[in-house]
Amino acid sequence: MSGLARIVKHEADAVYVAALGAADNQLAMTAARALDGTPDAAAALPALLGALARFTQTDSDTARDPRTALLERVGQLGSKAQAVELRPYLSDRDPRVAELAAKILSDWTGEPHRASPALRRIDPVPDEQELAGLDGAALRVHMKGLGVFDAVLIVDEAPLSCARVARLAAAGYYDGLTFHRVVPNFLIQGGSPGANEFAGHDRYMRDEVGRLSHHRGAMGISTRGRDTGDAQFYVDTVDVPRLDHEYTVFAQVTRGMEVVDAVLEGAVIEKVEVVLGAYEIPRDGRRQATTAHGTR
Repeated sequence: MSGLARIVKHEADAVYVAALGAADNQLAMTAARALDGTPDAAAALPALLGALARFTQTDSDTARDPRTALLERVGQLGSKAQAVELRPYLSDRDPRVAELAAKILSDWTGEPHRASPALRRIDPVPDEQELAGLDGAALRVHMKGLGVFDAVLIVDEAPLSCARVARLAAAGYYDGLTFHRVVPNFLIQGGSPGANEFAGHDRYMRDEVGRLSHHRGAMGISTRGRDTGDAQFYVDTVDVPRLDHEYTVFAQVTRGMEVVDAVLEGAVIEKVEVVLGAYEIPRDGRRQATTAHGTR
C-alpha cells in the first residue's frame, strides 16, 4: 500500500479508507500515513476516528503504532469540531497517545490541554519461587524441517524478560509462529502473530539493559523504542557490539546454532518448550549442558 501511495498518491484514497477497517496494526498504520494531505478529509475523518476507537478498545500496548498514526492524521485533517471525540484520549493508558491528543486539542482550540494518562496494566511480577525455577532452564525451539536449538535463560540479568517468554512458551503462544525477519550477518527475528514487527503480546515490558554483550547466539527482546518489548525475540547470528546496552539480552544459544544459521524468512516455529534444569551455571558464568529434569 505504501508503494501504491507513492505511485498514484490520492487517486487511491478509497483504498486507504477501506483499509482502515482492517484489524492488522501495520495495515491500518500504513493506510493512515497514505492519507497524508488527502483532499477529501470529509470521507477520511469518520474512518480514521472509527479505526482509532476500535484499536483503543483492544486495550493492547502494541496498538501504539497504528493509534499514533491515526491520531496524527486526525490532527492534520480534523478541526475543533472533532474535539469532543478526542478529549477521552487525554486520559489514555498510553502516555504517548495521551500526550499527542493533548497537543492536537491545544492546536485545534488555541487553549492548553494537559495529558493525564491512566495507570498502565502490567504482567504479574515473578516471585522468587518462579525465578528460582527458571534458573538454569532453557528455551528449546523446535523449527519445522530444520531441527532444534536451545537457548539458556539468563535469569539474573533479565528476570522479567525470562519470566514473560517462559510463561508464553509454556502457554503455547509461539507454536506455529514464524521468524519473519532474517538479516544476513546480523540476526533473525520472530514471535509475532502478524509476522511483522507491529503485532505482539498485548503488554509492553521494561527494558532490562545490562552488562551482557551481543555475541553470536545472544537472544534478545525486539523493541520499537524504549520499554516496548512484548514477546518478539531475535537471535544474533554474528557478534553485534553496536547493540550492546541498547537491547535486553535474556538468553544465549548453547546448542543448535547451525539450526539458527539455517533459518530463512518465514521459517515456522513448531513449538517452544521450557526445559527445566537443563544447564548448570558454574562460577565463571558460562552455561554448560546437563541432563534435563523436565519441561513445562
